Amino acid sequence: YLSVQYIDSREQSHDWLGMRAIIDQHPDWLQVLGGDEYRQSFAFDFRNPEVRAYWSAVMEDFFVKYAVDGIKVDGIGNAEGAIVSGDKLDSFGLVDDVNQQTMTIYEFFHREATRRRTDAYLETGWLSPTFARPYVHTFRYGDEAPVFSSPYPFPGLVQHVDYAIIQKQILRQRPNMGAIYDDPSQSVVNRWWLEAGLALGTHVTIGFDLTSLTQEALSDYRSLLTHYDPFTGTTTFGRGLRPQTFATRRGGVTYMGVLNRGQNQIDVRVPLSEHGLRLQPGEDRRQAPTAYDVDGGQFLRLTTPFTVTMPAQSFRLFIVRTEPGVLWTNSSFVAQDDGSAISVTLKGPAQLPGYAYLATPSPSRVTLDEAVLSLQGDRPPEGPFYGYDARTGVLTVRYGNESAGHVLRVEY
Repeated sequence: YLSVQYIDSREQSHDWLGMRAIIDQHPDWLQVLGGDEYRQSFAFDFRNPEVRAYWSAVMEDFFVKYAVDGIKVDGIGNAEGAIVSGDKLDSFGLVDDVNQQTMTIYEFFHREATRRRTDAYLETGWLSPTFARPYVHTFRYGDEAPVFSSPYPFPGLVQHVDYAIIQKQILRQRPNMGAIYDDPSQSVVNRWWLEAGLALGTHVTIGFDLTSLTQEALSDYRSLLTHYDPFTGTTTFGRGLRPQTFATRRGGVTYMGVLNRGQNQIDVRVPLSEHGLRLQPGEDRRQAPTAYDVDGGQFLRLTTPFTVTMPAQSFRLFIVRTEPGVLWTNSSFVAQDDGSAISVTLKGPAQLPGYAYLATPSPSRVTLDEAVLSLQGDRPPEGPFYGYDARTGVLTVRYGNESAGHVLRVEY
């Protein structure tokens, strides 16, 4: 994390902006923003070669001495918390002396980071000009509040979703939707936030300790993270700048989100054709795509018209497959389909019961590590077993996760 522009002469505990040594030793590196009888606020002047040399040395420490993967470049365009003279602000409240150096800073840190690590990750903070696209991987909207809706500068889920849509459709930026950090065992907004990241194909950060979760919560989050792969696939949107539906398709799977921003329950008619799912009215349900309602925990055949009842201020994620393959699982997986059988390598922590849902024609034989599995009857058998629902075309397999992995084979 870097706050590269604004520094302050104040002295207080845990203050990452209080850099008195630089202020005392190198006043010629700085531009004065303002101050009072207690402290002065400054901004680095990146036109100064000595400033650039100093920050180049910092990059050497980061990427060579400490071997970091990437950096968040914060404090661009403003000087939050600084004392700023009125003549230093532009009409939007940005600090002129800071704002005018934005592109110089992005270009500089991209060059210095990638010179030391070719695949270095760079993330923006607060000011995200479209011209910075070649220099930064993800673009942030603002901080975040762990609630469905909250105004900027601490926007909630719906504000992050709406801005991410604008970033993708208009600005052509890779959105960074921030961190989820509320109680992971209780927060529905946490889960919706990550689900929306799946449907939008955007970056979301985990802000809690996965090792401290209950078994049920860990299974839920592993299922989401197993399928999470930002900025891959093709993202589509419903109508308007604030669409109620959006989806990302990759690897034969469509991750489709439905959003109700309002205060009342509504029925949302999902425009399937706009998300690459071109179905015919009255199509034979046995041939229709298989879908999994993640929040409802239900399987269905996806036919048109498709209408979803959405409670007030809510989100739902649907996983859709139009061809045989893995639909949903809490294990990491690699799958292959040769046209008559699906082979899947499944891995997960040994203490976590594993499951895998597959969309497949009626199976003729199911094996796990070459052992034939029993079909679930009225009572599940001891050990791994499978079940099959011909109505939805979903095969369910239950097993004990193993870090060494299992090989599941479904012949059909």
